[in-house]
Amino acid sequence: AYTPTSPADFQNLALAGLEEASEMFQIAASTLIAGEYKYLELSRIGGTDKISQNFLQAHNGVPVVRGDMSFLFTPAGDLLAIDSNALPGAEHVNTNPLIKASRASRAASQYFVGVKDQAVNTQSVGELVIYPYNADGLITPRLAWAFEIYSEVKGQVPAGQRIFVAADHASVEILGADELVHECGFGAPAGPND
Repeated sequence: AYTPTSPADFQNLALAGLEEASEMFQIAASTLIAGEYKYLELSRIGGTDKISQNFLQAHNGVPVVRGDMSFLFTPAGDLLAIDSNALPGAEHVNTNPLIKASRASRAASQYFVGVKDQAVNTQSVGELVIYPYNADGLITPRLAWAFEIYSEVKGQVPAGQRIFVAADHASVEILGADELVHECGFGAPAGPND
């Protein structure tokens, strides 16, 4: 029997496991980039040791937002679990943007000001990404420009968002935004658990 001895062995076993489960996950192995390998010494706390192998997802060098897969093994190489946030169909995305970063940047700034009612203090350079766009409950991969935008105004809670602007057609469309600054109750009235 084959006994894996290196991270490369576990990467190969993970990809073989993905191939066996291809109908369930529908993730192209060509979009996965080997990431972190961990030996989990769970025997120290009464469990059994495990190996975790993580992969990040990208297509033509363009990362998939939140796209990753993790594989859990026994040290002998038995696959125990697959956890996926990877995006099916990412390999079909045209990674040539149809909108310039400068135009997308202006749209992201305008969106931020409109939503947060605060001026932009800091804005990152645009990064091309593949975004998991939710179209009426169906998640589809879309090419997008991503911008991190922050605002700090004295006397107000700081604001920050990562804003995704469509790059797969020539019209400006905001696909989504992730909050980067969370209030955690700052400035809010005390609740029963405060």
